[in-house]
Order: sequence, then C-alpha cells, then structure tokens
Amino acid sequence: PEEVPPVLTLLPDNILQVLRHQLLQCVQKASDGLEPEQQNLALLLLKFLIIICRNLSNVEEIGTCSYINHIINMTTLYIQQLKSKTKEKEMADQSQAEEFVRHALAFCESLYDPYRNWRHRTSGEQLGTVERSRQKYKSAPLTVEFVPFFYQCFQESEHLKESLKCCLLHLFGAIVAGDQ
Repeated sequence: PEEVPPVLTLLPDNILQVLRHQLLQCVQKASDGLEPEQQNLALLLLKFLIIICRNLSNVEEIGTCSYINHIINMTTLYIQQLKSKTKEKEMADQSQAEEFVRHALAFCESLYDPYRNWRHRTSGEQLGTVERSRQKYKSAPLTVEFVPFFYQCFQESEHLKESLKCCLLHLFGAIVAGDQ
C-alpha cells in the first residue's frame, strides 16, 4: 500500500511568533548589511512561510500579521541594492539578493492569490464561476505598504533584471486576480 505523508493541519503553538521575531531581527540587521548566515536565515524563514501558506487556512492569519511588512522592508532593501549598478556590485555576487526577492514575491503571490487564479489565467485556463465559488479561503488583506513598494521597485529600474520585473508584474496580476 502507498504510504500517505504526514499532514500538519495545526501549527505548533507560538511558531508564528517565533518566526516573526526571527524575521524582525533579520530586518533590523538588514539595513546595516546582512552577513551570509543571516541572509540564509532570512531566505529559509521566507521559504518556511511559503510552505505554511500552502495550507490555505493559514493564509489569512499570516497575511494579517506583520510578516508582510518585514518582508516588504527587506525586499525593498535588496531591490535598491540590485538597482544600484556600480563596478563593485557588478563584481559582487547578487544571486542571494535575487533569490530572496524572487521568493518574497512568490510569498506575496501565495498570500494575495492563494488559488493561483492569475497563474491559471496566464497559462490560458479560464476558471468558471462554479470553480471560483468553491474557493472558500480568502486572500490576505492588502497592506498599505504595497503601493509605495511597487512605485519604488519600478522607479529607476533600468538596472533591475527583466526577470525580476516580470515577477513584480506577476505579483501585481495576482493581487488583482486573487481579490475578484
């Protein structure tokens, strides 16, 4: 018989508070420049949050906590770093910053479009009203930081990779499609 993997329906007590505290520490240190270990920790926390959001019943709770603000702050710092093109930056490895930004945008997509309506639409699938009516979990409420975040990302963005700009546009589409 095929083994069913264990399913964690309830999160361990206080796990979200612990994660939020760890993320806040990373954000506070990020403005001074994160050490590689701290960058790895921030990325790992982000990946963990993405996985937690795969259980759609967690989306609303995580969306109403301060995670999103912390992640937007760190993502903004990384994007500013990626946009400033100097010879030193060209030589330095930017892959860690890029990876964090990609995961941060994927995390936001999972919060604001938990059923991936935007991705279905861009792949040519049209969801009917019946399928849409079966989507019982709400997307997370949009935070006020998002509008300035988008403006900042696209201002003077000629040095930002096209692939990151595409990720940003997908996030914008997900926000619109997820809230319909």
